[in-house]
Amino acid sequence: MKSRFFKVLSLACLVTMLWLPTMSVYGKSNYVNRGENYHFGYIYGAAGYNSLQTSLTNVVPSGTVGGSAGVGYEFRYKGLWVSLGVGAQFHRSVLTLNQYSETRPGFDTQDQEVTFHYDILSQQDKNEWMMVDVPLMIGYYIKGFYVGVGPKLSFALQPNVVSQGQYDFSAYYPRYDYIFRDMPEHGYTQYDFEETNVIQTNPLVSVCAELGYDLLSSVGTRSSLCHVLKIGGYFEYGINSIVRPSSTAMYLKVDENNAAVVYPGSYLGGMTSAKRVVPYFVGVKLTYMIGGSRHGGGVYHRGCMCYQQ
Repeated sequence: MKSRFFKVLSLACLVTMLWLPTMSVYGKSNYVNRGENYHFGYIYGAAGYNSLQTSLTNVVPSGTVGGSAGVGYEFRYKGLWVSLGVGAQFHRSVLTLNQYSETRPGFDTQDQEVTFHYDILSQQDKNEWMMVDVPLMIGYYIKGFYVGVGPKLSFALQPNVVSQGQYDFSAYYPRYDYIFRDMPEHGYTQYDFEETNVIQTNPLVSVCAELGYDLLSSVGTRSSLCHVLKIGGYFEYGINSIVRPSSTAMYLKVDENNAAVVYPGSYLGGMTSAKRVVPYFVGVKLTYMIGGSRHGGGVYHRGCMCYQQ
């Protein structure tokens, strides 16, 4: 899914760049007529760095490349603009868990009472989430430059977390007052694990900001359509926690038939202490808009930034 998403995004950017020279042939560069109303439909794509910020103290978050794409509507009037869109975002991040230990009471194969020790030596949670976005932005533009801020509502679809790592299994015997470890013949040794889990999420509200420039806005005298290509720096940061803590979720799940086998699921999904987990994104956003300026009786005004046909 992720490879197909980035292939489509890359193809859209390539088509846009190949389209630029044709625009320079058919039209001349100009800015939006600030005295007119402009109505645009647009498509956008963004790529950059995304990661998580969390209140958990036992993990180290790190980010990677992510992206988004979508469509929407933008209205401009006298230097002001407002836009509403819908899109999809692919979030990728990694949480590295510091060493962690848990104990569980139990019995060995001889029915002797023991306390099993599970020491997580290393674990990485690889988060891969597809999200549906509904962004709303309000801003100002002048001489080709623009700035905008606004909220965005996101819903995570299939928020998968792949957990990989290694743990050490040992047991404390009260009868001997001794911890048995490094005994592979008895099962007390190190084990590797890999599990895929789906975590519970909340709808996410983020604050977004964008600052950029209209790379291309062509002026003509006969066409009714206006074409604008703009590029800008883009930033978003979550306000509420996207993870929904569960009072019944367990981080370490022990196999009922073999105490040496545990399933350490995602640390975020199993920890009820994850009170704040918010994603953030910083990158570059490219938007292509097509529309026009209605002037009197619903007719497109000739002062629109269009290319001649």
